[in-house]
Amino acid sequence: MIRWRVPLEIVYRVRVTPVALRLRIALLAVCLATLGADIDYPTYEVPEPDPPIDYPEAGAKIFDAVVLRPLGAGAAVVGAGAFVLTAPISAWTLGLDTVWTRLVLEPFDFAFRRPLGDF
Repeated sequence: MIRWRVPLEIVYRVRVTPVALRLRIALLAVCLATLGADIDYPTYEVPEPDPPIDYPEAGAKIFDAVVLRPLGAGAAVVGAGAFVLTAPISAWTLGLDTVWTRLVLEPFDFAFRRPLGDF
């Protein structure tokens, strides 16, 4: 094996010019300044979770489907009959829109349009 002998003067002697020394010192100063700087990073607010949804219980849904929905449908039919009987009188006093809403539409909405168990 051949051993290469390098003089230690070449290995350890590095010439640093004054400009390069100033640049190294400036770079070191910038690095130390950024390490100690209080950087204001953006913060993100975590949204609060939505409140839990109150679903009707199974008993309320069954009671609504078995008892209240048929009663609402019957009330809509009876209200339609009452509207026919009271239409001539209500045309002169309250107006047909008010009587139609109270006697027919509200029972119909109660029986068919609202969610099950919401009463």
